[in-house]
Amino acid sequence: MISYGEIIVDNNECYITTLGEEWERIGDCNVHMNVKRRLQRTVIRGHEGDDLLDEGAESAVYTITGKMKMDQYKRVLSIFRRD
Repeated sequence: MISYGEIIVDNNECYITTLGEEWERIGDCNVHMNVKRRLQRTVIRGHEGDDLLDEGAESAVYTITGKMKMDQYKRVLSIFRRD
């Protein structure tokens, strides 16, 4: 998970960063996004009719593939392993 970061995709090149850091370029890049929504409904009784309270959560998983050398891989990996 990237906290307070950005991903920019342009012409099969990806750039990734966090606040205050340099941009890392990932060449020959592909980005896939999977969004899931969990629905939860609660019936509220005691009013004129039964009301449904619609609650839920949404999550997105990004999969980025590309080419990079080992030193760059370690820099990108450190972005995800920060506290």
